[in-house]
Amino acid sequence: MERTPHRTPEAYKQLELGSGAVLLFMTVWAPWAFGSTNSPYQMILCGAGHLAGALLIGKWIVRRITGYAPSRWVDSTPFGTWVLRGMALLTVLFLAYVAAGVFNARAVGEYITAGADQGVNLNYVERTPVPWLPSSYDAPVSWNALWRWIGLAWAFWAARDWFLGKTRAERRETDPENIVYPGSRVRLWLWVLATSSFALAAISVVQRLDGTNKLLWLITPKHPDPNTIWDYPTNFHFGPFNYRGTASEYFNLVWPLVLGFWKFTRDQERKSRGMNLRMGQGPHVLLLPWALLIASGPIISGSRGGVLVTSLLAIAVALLFALTPSRWSLFRRLGTFATVLVLLAGMVLLGGSTFLNRIQHPEADPYSNRRTIYEEGVQMMSDFRWLGSGADTYATIQPFYRKSVTEVWTGYAHNDWMEVVITLGAVGAGIVLVLLILAMMMPGLQRRFGGGPTGLMVYFYLAMGGMLIHALVDFPFQMTALQVEFLFILAAFSTLVRKDSAPPE
Repeated sequence: MERTPHRTPEAYKQLELGSGAVLLFMTVWAPWAFGSTNSPYQMILCGAGHLAGALLIGKWIVRRITGYAPSRWVDSTPFGTWVLRGMALLTVLFLAYVAAGVFNARAVGEYITAGADQGVNLNYVERTPVPWLPSSYDAPVSWNALWRWIGLAWAFWAARDWFLGKTRAERRETDPENIVYPGSRVRLWLWVLATSSFALAAISVVQRLDGTNKLLWLITPKHPDPNTIWDYPTNFHFGPFNYRGTASEYFNLVWPLVLGFWKFTRDQERKSRGMNLRMGQGPHVLLLPWALLIASGPIISGSRGGVLVTSLLAIAVALLFALTPSRWSLFRRLGTFATVLVLLAGMVLLGGSTFLNRIQHPEADPYSNRRTIYEEGVQMMSDFRWLGSGADTYATIQPFYRKSVTEVWTGYAHNDWMEVVITLGAVGAGIVLVLLILAMMMPGLQRRFGGGPTGLMVYFYLAMGGMLIHALVDFPFQMTALQVEFLFILAAFSTLVRKDSAPPE
């Protein structure tokens, strides 16, 4: 439904341009800046999220002052509008919950990272915290988490607002046969994500073959003690990520989406060119080999969880392709299948030995003490079950649950579902879960003429589902780079509609 009463204000055009630039920058910066784990790179990424929020506020002000109502791709149903308002309210409530833990903090953590007495000293505050409010056991750490999460919240809502908007050409197009949905902004973002991830995967594979112990041949991963170098093997990191598990989670998040985008753009090319479309013609031909190379990342990295999730996603995609009607000839199907087999064989040759060695000799990996970590995590959940220990405070309290000082001090629970309950409690975890469910409901609560690309939506589900499975055995949602990409995928997904949605009245 067109809602624009007059020409787009010039200020609004500039704000839209700035929003798009910031969001695309964040998409590329998040993984390439060494996973945005180091403080300076993380600050730039989160600062960009705050800037996206400022631009969104500017757009709201312009709409309010001028009465401008931008043309959108979808209209929410009455119930969908209430769901959106509920999501906005829960976003504010969640941030207020984290802020309450900061201002009602119990202690400040003093880290001891060297010597036999590695651990944490808790310097308790003099005042008595309010017992029925969340309370952090490390105020500075939780404050940093609050600042970061505010930026992420702004980035999500700014991305959703930008994805929903139509460009000038799209507003002027009236022929339903020429309208391509989702719009050019979502497609531009998908192209940027696919191109960046393909280049990242290619460089990561070359780096692994080279055997360097540096991230992107530039930085050697270091222990929190600046005088100590990690004694990890050279295959522990992958590409710009200092942990192969994080790399595999990123690639598994992206490749199903790139594959779905390939299918979508191929169908659009076929629709526009018809019988004139030749095999190997059109920009979409790049996306299939790109998706396969990106999918090879988890295998070549040697991440056990990455290989498992890649296998599950590959099975789901194979079933999806088998059950989807296709106009391809038998020759083209066999050719594509043979190409995929050759590429998969190459992946196994490059990364299979590392993976098999880790499976056959788990005792050789001193950092795979998951059973002990989970046993300690269960006790932590019991102790902090309702209000949590405070945002990002797992590393602060974990040393107090070790059975001995010689036990490895872990910074993450290696199970995000567990860690979110430990740090945020059942109350905070419940807010996050409800927000996720509501966002994933949005495609069924929106309407537009002609419906939406159900096939593409399935690949969004696969991408997000893979990361949620990763969260059972690792910590993807503790990594800012992965948080940003997941939120952008969720924002784009929330602007789609189901194919059977009724047109707006």
